[in-house]
Amino acid sequence: MIFSINSENNIRVLDAPPSSDSAAPDGTLVFDSSKAFTHAGLEWPMARFVAVWEKLAPRVGLKPVQKFENRQIAMVRIWRAVEKFAEQPALGVLEAHGPDGAQAGVSTHTRTAARPKAPRASSRRKPASRRYLARAPPRRR
Repeated sequence: MIFSINSENNIRVLDAPPSSDSAAPDGTLVFDSSKAFTHAGLEWPMARFVAVWEKLAPRVGLKPVQKFENRQIAMVRIWRAVEKFAEQPALGVLEAHGPDGAQAGVSTHTRTAARPKAPRASSRRKPASRRYLARAPPRRR
C-alpha cells in the first residue's frame, strides 16, 4: 500500500503511486514502507509528529499524546498506526474534518461522570503510636 501525508497532516491510502504528471504538492510525503517513512520523517519537527498522531490515533483506537520521547519512537508508533489505519475497511482518507463537519477524532457526545477515586494510601496511615513501634530500634555503640 502507498500512503501520503500532506502539509495539513491529512493521511490518505493510495491505490497507486502518483504519476510524474501529477507530482505530489509541496509538503506532501508519499511513502510505501517504514524505511521510506523514516527517511522522509527525519526532516520533520517533533511538533509535526504529534500533530499527525493527534489526527491518526483516535481513528485507530489509540490514545493521544502530548509529546514523544524521541524521533525514533514517534516514527515507529506512527508507522504502526498507519498500518492499522490501512487495515480498516473503506476508510482510505483521514481528513481534518469528518463528513458532518466535526473535527476528526473528536466525539460529539457528552462524557459520563467520572468514577470517584479510591482514597490515597497516605490517608490510611497507622496511628503515631504504631509507627513508633514499627521503627527499627536505635543502634547501640
